[in-house]
Amino acid sequence: MILESDGSSESLIEAVYPELREMAARLLRQERPGHTLQRTALVHEAFMRLFRGSPLELSSLAAFLSLAAHQMRHVLIDYARKRRSLKAGGQFTRVSLCGNETEEARDRDSLLALDEALERLRELDPRALSVVELKFFAGFTNAETARILDVSEGSIEQDWQFARSWLYGTLTSVR
Repeated sequence: MILESDGSSESLIEAVYPELREMAARLLRQERPGHTLQRTALVHEAFMRLFRGSPLELSSLAAFLSLAAHQMRHVLIDYARKRRSLKAGGQFTRVSLCGNETEEARDRDSLLALDEALERLRELDPRALSVVELKFFAGFTNAETARILDVSEGSIEQDWQFARSWLYGTLTSVR
């Protein structure tokens, strides 16, 4: 299946758009309260990133959704980095009269630490990273993930257990 940005795959986009909005909603529910990025903006930014270059050659709809989930994760990471940047005043700590000022900074730092850990996991075990992206970020089941990666469900479960324990160890040692 080849997806192009010239409108020839408009019906496919119409078909996957509701699924992408639901995926974005799942991702944003994991974000801090008051996050200013909306699910529609997240979906549209992911679309722009997906279609900004040459046509996408994908084997299935599930592969497209996996790639979209990957792009949405990077949109959120870039958003967190931008908020933290010096240009955006990221060197200053927001002070809230309600006393929640450190919670936002902690959430932003946690997201960036997760992204760094996921990039290290990519170097260590690329398939385990794919399992995390498909299960955690895209919301696929073990069976769907196994079908996308063309491995057994047992292998998916092993990769999932490994990735979760490795990420837990990595992220708890950072604190």
